[in-house]
Amino acid sequence: MNETSNVLKIIIRLFVLSMMLFGLSVVFYQGSPSQASAQTEEDTTAPTVSSVAITSDTGDDEVYSDDDGVYGIGDTIEVTVTFSENVTLTGSPQLELTIGSSARNAAYKSATGSKIVFSYTVAVGDTDTDGISIAGNKLSLNGGSIRDAAENDADLSHSAVTTQSGHKVDGIKPTITSVYLIGSSSGQDDVHTIDEYFPAGMRFSEHVYVGGYPGPRMKLNFEGTTKFADFGGAYPECIRAVCVYGPRGRYGISVDFQYMIAKGDLDLDGVAIDANSLVLNGGSIRDGAGNDAVLTHSAVAENSNYIVDAVPATVRSVAITSNPGSDNTYGVGEKIEVTVTFSESVLVRRWVGSDGIAMPLLELNIGGAAKLARTHERSTITGTSVVFSYTVRDGDSDADGISIGANKLTTQSNGGITDNYSGCCPGGENADLRHSAVADDEDHKVGSSMPASLSTDATLKGLTLSGIDFGTFTSDTESYSASVAYRLSQTSVIPSVNHSGARYITKFGGVTDDDDMVSLAVGSNVITVVVTAEDGSTTKTYTVTVTRAAPSTDATVKGLTLSGIDFGTFASDTASYSATVANDVSQTLVNAKLNHSGASYITKIGEFIVPPGGLWTKVFLATGVNVITIEAIAEDRLTRKIYTVTVTREAASTDATLKGLTLSGIDFGTFASDTASYTADVANSVSQTTVSPTVNDDGASYVIKLGGVTDSDGTVSLAVGSNVITVEVTAEDTTTTQKYSVTVTRAAPPSSDATLKALSLTGTSLGAFRSVTTSYSAQVANSVTEITVTPSVNHSGASYVIKLGGVTDSDGTVSLAVGRNVITVEVTAEDGNTTQTYTVNVTRADPPSIDATLSALTLSDIDFGTFASDTTSYSADVGNDVSQTTVTPIVNDSGASYVIKLEGVTDADGSVALSVGKNVITVEVTAEDNSTTKTYTVTVTRGEPPSTDATLSALILSGIDFGTFDSTTTSYTATVPNGVSRTTVTP
Repeated sequence: MNETSNVLKIIIRLFVLSMMLFGLSVVFYQGSPSQASAQTEEDTTAPTVSSVAITSDTGDDEVYSDDDGVYGIGDTIEVTVTFSENVTLTGSPQLELTIGSSARNAAYKSATGSKIVFSYTVAVGDTDTDGISIAGNKLSLNGGSIRDAAENDADLSHSAVTTQSGHKVDGIKPTITSVYLIGSSSGQDDVHTIDEYFPAGMRFSEHVYVGGYPGPRMKLNFEGTTKFADFGGAYPECIRAVCVYGPRGRYGISVDFQYMIAKGDLDLDGVAIDANSLVLNGGSIRDGAGNDAVLTHSAVAENSNYIVDAVPATVRSVAITSNPGSDNTYGVGEKIEVTVTFSESVLVRRWVGSDGIAMPLLELNIGGAAKLARTHERSTITGTSVVFSYTVRDGDSDADGISIGANKLTTQSNGGITDNYSGCCPGGENADLRHSAVADDEDHKVGSSMPASLSTDATLKGLTLSGIDFGTFTSDTESYSASVAYRLSQTSVIPSVNHSGARYITKFGGVTDDDDMVSLAVGSNVITVVVTAEDGSTTKTYTVTVTRAAPSTDATVKGLTLSGIDFGTFASDTASYSATVANDVSQTLVNAKLNHSGASYITKIGEFIVPPGGLWTKVFLATGVNVITIEAIAEDRLTRKIYTVTVTREAASTDATLKGLTLSGIDFGTFASDTASYTADVANSVSQTTVSPTVNDDGASYVIKLGGVTDSDGTVSLAVGSNVITVEVTAEDTTTTQKYSVTVTRAAPPSSDATLKALSLTGTSLGAFRSVTTSYSAQVANSVTEITVTPSVNHSGASYVIKLGGVTDSDGTVSLAVGRNVITVEVTAEDGNTTQTYTVNVTRADPPSIDATLSALTLSDIDFGTFASDTTSYSADVGNDVSQTTVTPIVNDSGASYVIKLEGVTDADGSVALSVGKNVITVEVTAEDNSTTKTYTVTVTRGEPPSTDATLSALILSGIDFGTFDSTTTSYTATVPNGVSRTTVTP
């Protein structure tokens, strides 16, 4: 009864417990059935996808709005999937995106309420020019789950997201497609000299934006000396009806660099560009998606079309080189020639312009009077020797001889002597014209003596007026005419006589001109050359009437460029323009193109005139408003026209933060602009790193330091131990600064221990192994076809390679050939340089012999004939007394063995007992290979033993009859007569 009661108590307790666990709602709502029904109703509706949308922001890119909406390498694409109710997530669901033609999985990032965000980071090579799309039903659980609060699995089906043009992908880094040298700013194509810009350029695979400060530079190779060409501008390729230039001329597919040639620069073979000579120098080159360009490029070989010579030619000698005749005296009309020799080939220019005629001149001292010798009649000459000439006139006299003072060689504006290369173009470095004096030379006197026989030839053989074309000159035509532009204000009259004794006088408007240099007035100008023959009376007059045009009043500008500044489209009839530039645009090069070639212009900044610098005038910009004025002056020097460009330069930024920092080969964690300090540990093999900072503001600059010492190119050598690398950023305002530091701890150098602490070979023993003993030997049987070599290094950082006969073995199991096998264990220390080689010579025995023959066989006391190895069967007869024999075989091969048998029964020691009759003795030989056998047989026949019969079968005694003989009767008697005295016994 007690047992039943206990069972009932247990049942009741279990019931009560079950009610407490599962029936509470019934208890609580016992008095309200309707509420109870509502509480116990299950949620069986699965969550569904309401929408799928790309929700990340590509941001505004630096250059064109056309590039907005493009993700670059490292950018994150986020897609938000919204469900019909709140959901919870486990594991790692993913969403497949279509980028271009490739499927990419966006991983789960976060979940809030009914929204789940998936993200994908753009990788190198990803590209989608039309826009990302998402096919239908591409949401997958990937081993995870998406459920509502009632544990209902979500329905993952969803509609497709069509191509999103606002979410394109560019994972292709720009590359350099070509590097080249281009024409200089002066238009000269080959010789570049001091204060000229030497330009180079490169073209990228796509449009790029050049940012940062100071900005990218290109290394030029001047005969092994590196010169840095600074960023000069970027130029886009027009792919639309209108070319849209980026801010500050920093956007384009072609990027130019310029180096201002300094005095002393020299490269006569031609400038070269080494491979990979582009350096960022605090700048950046990126495409519209923000992808950093790949800066590697091929080299440009030396090019003789791009010579640099900023080293001037010098005067080596000045000498009078003409022949005055036997009397050493020049007469009237005779030419005195002086040759100036230079240290290198020069180009001598003679220029005719609005300011007159300019040419080099050499001053001679003739009897105390200064006389100017001119170079030549052509426009230019070249070579190392330049000849100056002067024609003796009436009154010239020098009895002591002509002299030349020191430094009397001069040039006029626009007429000069410069370095020369193949007579190409003006623009070489101006020659150094200093020279020593030439003393009075009595071999070169000047007098007025006349020749004995006087010529009456008063004709000219040639007549030129510099800068004026009046037709073809002939000696018998005396009158000519020509019209010239206003800008030609003077001309040099250069006659040449047919007879050396003739002389001429140049007149302008009837007035004698002393130096043949004629100034032209507007209108008609009558130039005459009166030639007097050697006889002093015969004359001839040549006339050229030159009509000089009136000056132009055109003062309009047809084109205006301010480098790096976009002030809109220029029009000649629009006088005022404006533009706003960033603070890093601190200067601009101004170039105006005039409608009329005789016009000129001056550039002003505010009220100050800016000195011109060739084709371009450099104007420095202050922060704020800068009024640049171009004042065009017509040829008449009276008519003027004013153009203004108001350039507002923005205030300098105070942003001194970095947006990125990398150290090649070093992971110091995730960089953040507001985190200034980082640490990293690297292996000893990391001996240097390239520090690559990128600034948030293009106007900021930075300096990289190692241990407080500035590093010029960002490539930092690391010492063992702690290396503090700092990047000191200075904002565009040059005042605000920020320091970032990365402390890199470089491990100690790797061990140089290249020794083994143990070495074993399966199947044989090397004996006692010692690390310092590098050579061992071992022998193995022929049956050992392979062994396993097991080395053990002393230092865990060391490695080894096992080789057989110099060929590397991958797993240490070495197959052995018969004979000597050279096994080496080549140990390389942790340092990668120190090595040690251990050698084991393993000799594997030859294969077992198959020789199962005997070289000899003997049976003691038995002669069975001559033994031969190839004869296997023998026989012999022996007497009964030979009851045993010792069998002695001798094998031909020491590895062979044998068994001796008698009648098939093995004999242990070779001593064989012989039976009477036939005895078959065999020697079964087994070769060393244990399979080859040969059997030798000797059949020995042993005779019967001797008889024991001692009876007579008969016995006769001659003459005596002793009865019948019986073998069994041994005693007989007989009586014989006396006469029988003897008998013959015959048994």
